[in-house]
Amino acid sequence: MDTSRYYPVNRRETLAEDRGNDYYRSHIAALYQKCLGHQSRHLAIYIGDLGTRCYLPYRIATSQSFDLDLLRFLPKQSLPQEGMESEQMEKARWQILEEALSFAEQVRHHCHVSSRPQRVSLLEGELVGALAMKIVISTALLSLVDNFPTKGGICSALKSDVESCKDELLQFGMSHVVPLPPGECEILYGRAGYLKALSFVRRETNDPEFGTDLARNLIGKIWDEGKRFSKQLKCPFPLMWEWHSSLYLGAAHGVTGILHALLDFTVELLQVDERALTTIDQTLEQLNGFCFESGNLVSSLPKSGDFRDKKDRLVQFCHGSPGHVLLLVQMYVTSPTNHGAKHLNMAKQIAESTIFPRGLLRKGVGLCHGISGNAYCFLSVHNAELKESIEKTREHQHNDWLRHAYTYVNFALDNIDELKSIPDRPYSLYEGLAGLVCFLLDLVGQRDGTQSRFPCFEL
Repeated sequence: MDTSRYYPVNRRETLAEDRGNDYYRSHIAALYQKCLGHQSRHLAIYIGDLGTRCYLPYRIATSQSFDLDLLRFLPKQSLPQEGMESEQMEKARWQILEEALSFAEQVRHHCHVSSRPQRVSLLEGELVGALAMKIVISTALLSLVDNFPTKGGICSALKSDVESCKDELLQFGMSHVVPLPPGECEILYGRAGYLKALSFVRRETNDPEFGTDLARNLIGKIWDEGKRFSKQLKCPFPLMWEWHSSLYLGAAHGVTGILHALLDFTVELLQVDERALTTIDQTLEQLNGFCFESGNLVSSLPKSGDFRDKKDRLVQFCHGSPGHVLLLVQMYVTSPTNHGAKHLNMAKQIAESTIFPRGLLRKGVGLCHGISGNAYCFLSVHNAELKESIEKTREHQHNDWLRHAYTYVNFALDNIDELKSIPDRPYSLYEGLAGLVCFLLDLVGQRDGTQSRFPCFEL
């Protein structure tokens, strides 16, 4: 086992306590300012400016934990006067969202005039990301209009923008995603990544039927390819997909990410195959069997030989056990309670025995292959436990999974000067500081009863 990829966790010395709201909120404010002040050469949500200048401000402005202390870097004249805090908060939300919407429109326009081929996923597609962000930001602004009588006239423009962007997103799916080669099914660049865009819009706009026909079409293509390729390969998995000649199992390019996207659309999925959940359950059983002795999921299946001959190195969202845990939790949430408990129990076991001791990654604080992405697994399991049993109290669960989360985030903040510059894109959503800001916001939000969600994945 390669131990050079993570900082060892000494449970007795390291297990952390909550340092308090003020401590974490001050770091959210400082790191948010740094992210907003940086401009990259990329546009997509994954490592580009749609992540830092659209998605991150949107998460800040729409959070139940939002308050003006998160914007303390604003000029003094922008801060509220006594007795005006509520009014100023709503103005601040509006300003943040309006600026994010303007940038999303810039990206949309750039994509229309650019001759470059367009990627199709929520994370890597510039046009897909810009359209999705425009839809959800415009919807959020519409929810604030009643607080601003002078802006009443903007309603029709925002509503029109939402509808035109929805139409364009669906038209893009028909023209660019449906015709993809059969094997293009994964999260980062393929059909499942486009499904995440539809799921994101559904959740954030409370429109559960958005893109139903297109979603069913794409799910059918993904499903048929998974069964066809498994049969061709004579694979033990009922469903298997290939990407660039590799049989990936992780979240970014492989089975766990694709299945997670399919489970966002259970209605359409069961219309494609009424036994779909049983087939996914059987696929998960196979996945559980392709773990190293440590409990970590092998990153890809070998073309020959025993998978245990591969190196047990990667404990990160894109490859390895974190994506596995998020899928197990998703299956638990989706499945009937009497069948789903086994998936949650497996998720707990992996999170405790594999991710916690090996997840303080030396690659930085990001989501894809960093500390924040691994820490989200603890919040995901914590929220699932709240659903699992009313017999366990919040305090008991705080002492388990939330304390693991505090251990991780405290380590990240204590070592931020060393960790922040390690990734190639140190301010981005999936590699850098913006992902840590989202995690901090979700951790603080636990006090408000807000359930966390891994950005652009748990939808």
